[in-house]
Amino acid sequence: GIPEKLHKDFFLLVDANIDPIEELSIMVSEARKYFKYFSEKQRTLVKDIIRNLRRQEHEADKVEAMIKAKTLNMKIDPVTIFHMIRLAEIIGSIADHAENAGDMMRAMIAR
Repeated sequence: GIPEKLHKDFFLLVDANIDPIEELSIMVSEARKYFKYFSEKQRTLVKDIIRNLRRQEHEADKVEAMIKAKTLNMKIDPVTIFHMIRLAEIIGSIADHAENAGDMMRAMIAR
């Protein structure tokens, strides 16, 4: 399992990945309104949401990097180190995918 010293950090990483996912649903909802009415105000709102999504993804990346550094400094067996780093990467990839979706949306609303 996950070493006791890393429990809180992994919960923090999961929490950091939930924010971009929630932001995605807001982005989709607001983008639908933009594509229906082509309002410049709506377009600006979607762009702001995408900026926020990128910021949240960056925060998740920082938590992931902290877990990796902490794991590498622990006195545990190499297999556990590998699994903890891999787990952090997999969980962190969720926010990466959310950011990618935001990038695609930004391309779709570009003028």
